[in-house]
Amino acid sequence: MQVHSVFFFLPICPVARLKVAAIFATVNDNERMDFSMIDSMPEKARGTITLFFLAIGFLAAQSSLQDLRMEPQTPQVKSPQIAKFTALEQPIDPSEYVVGPGDIFVVSINDVEPYLDLVVVTPAGDIVIPAVGGIAVGGLTLAEANRSVLERIRRMYPTLEAYCTLYDLRKIRVGISGAINRAGYYLTTPVSRVSDLIAQAGTPLISAALDQVVIERLDGEHIACDLTRFYYEGDISQNPTLQGGDRVILPFTPAGANGDNGMRQVIVIGEVRRPGSFIYQPGLKVIDYVALAGGPTTYSSLGNIRVLRADGQEVKGPRVGILAGDIVHVRRSLRYILVGNTGYMQGILVGLNMYLAFLATR
Repeated sequence: MQVHSVFFFLPICPVARLKVAAIFATVNDNERMDFSMIDSMPEKARGTITLFFLAIGFLAAQSSLQDLRMEPQTPQVKSPQIAKFTALEQPIDPSEYVVGPGDIFVVSINDVEPYLDLVVVTPAGDIVIPAVGGIAVGGLTLAEANRSVLERIRRMYPTLEAYCTLYDLRKIRVGISGAINRAGYYLTTPVSRVSDLIAQAGTPLISAALDQVVIERLDGEHIACDLTRFYYEGDISQNPTLQGGDRVILPFTPAGANGDNGMRQVIVIGEVRRPGSFIYQPGLKVIDYVALAGGPTTYSSLGNIRVLRADGQEVKGPRVGILAGDIVHVRRSLRYILVGNTGYMQGILVGLNMYLAFLATR
């Protein structure tokens, strides 16, 4: 501390100023204060020094309080971490989605110190919000659950603005059995459909009767589905969403149960982009199964398609009706057989060159 800063606080008294200056000079020279010097000072000088240090302490305290008042108070807000959201085919309808244990809600309350946090529906079907308490939401639709939470918050804090909505979906456990590669139980979401579960469990067996799929609910309800109408016609009503505890059954066809696994399939081979076996759908024609196989290649001959029946009979044509167990063979065109990948003009030139070479050898 410098001596000139001391004089600012001392009374206008020449004797006191000299005494205090002498003390601080001693401190500056010896790097410590000899307190015995204070005891030997006159009463008035000691009082002046005491007032000086009290003034210094008071000013330091005032400065600290001013700093605290000027420092902005940052509210403690819990920022939810961004989750990997479930892929949805469309936004959830709040009037239809039923809330259950494991669903995650985001709750926001705008106060002097804002509150923002993620709350999970407990196994008992409640969500617990600090300073609000538990609120039963299990079994309610999303719209009803949001309304119930906001009513509770506004009843306790009528002047505050609040917001509540679904943040992420719960997982449910469903089973699948029957003519499927990997029967068992799988985790999925309440917006997943029967076809999603089948994809999780691998491909259906070739003998699966996909037009006779059954969903068994926990309450005993049975729902019949014709998945072939979904696969071939896009009928979404035949591919319902799942609920927790559902059991999906893929029946075997009578032929499949006897070991004849090909009778419910149609096989497409030859000049198509994705040869393979396809589920038999009554009413489809040859050209429809060619389209299911990815369509014809550049070198196919659609006028020369042959269909081999299960009884050995052979029919031709793209408009022929298909029966279960048929094999569709899309044959190569005559142009491809003769010239392959070469163009017509190139083929003619090659043939002409070969003919001239033959004449030259004679």
